[in-house]
Amino acid sequence: MWAAEMTNNTGILVWMSNSRVRHAVSHTGPYGPYEPQDIAFGIWGHEPTVARAPTGEYVLFWTAHFGDRVPCSGIPCGDGDNGNSVMDPKKHCLNIHDCVYSTNLNSYMSYAKDPHGPWSEPVLVPKGGFGSGDTNLAPIIGRDGSLFGLGRPGWVWRATNWRDLSTYTVEQIDATVLGEDPFVYRDPYNVSVLHALSHAGHYDASGGHVWSIDGGNSWQNHNDTRAYSSLIK
Repeated sequence: MWAAEMTNNTGILVWMSNSRVRHAVSHTGPYGPYEPQDIAFGIWGHEPTVARAPTGEYVLFWTAHFGDRVPCSGIPCGDGDNGNSVMDPKKHCLNIHDCVYSTNLNSYMSYAKDPHGPWSEPVLVPKGGFGSGDTNLAPIIGRDGSLFGLGRPGWVWRATNWRDLSTYTVEQIDATVLGEDPFVYRDPYNVSVLHALSHAGHYDASGGHVWSIDGGNSWQNHNDTRAYSSLIK
């Protein structure tokens, strides 16, 4: 798997300054435990999603910024304490409401034949009319090489060829996920049905579930049911 990792022993509060993409491996199945491996892409990168292409490539989509300065603080936050971050401007530890350096948060794509890399040169994924913020883009790739992806509500990405950026289209529909940070998958019993999980946002610690039976053009949900709660057992 690939996940966003905060550097310098800091926590999620400083994700805008300290995030990078870490590769981890479980030798006992999907429930773990996972052992950290290589760094797929360093500071600054966030919100990674990996899809498998029918030709075997691991295709990584993530939010990235390349340059001398990191988003928000300009300089990565100083040392944290076991995943906790003391919000201190002197240590460049700023939350997203106190940023001193603003930049576009774009989505990029890279691919590799092996999960340990090497990764291809990152390419900028089209955003259409989405705007300057992070898209939360989470795609899946079909057996024919086509791509479908969800971003923040209610944005949808499609492509006839995942590798050819000229085939990408971006559109806004009435509603997709609940909240943000979607994860898309096909129903194992009916591959024509799409599902998506998401977290409801900073205002709600629960997770949402939506599904589509028309290829992602419209989505349905149970308003009184959550995919998961904020409780971890």
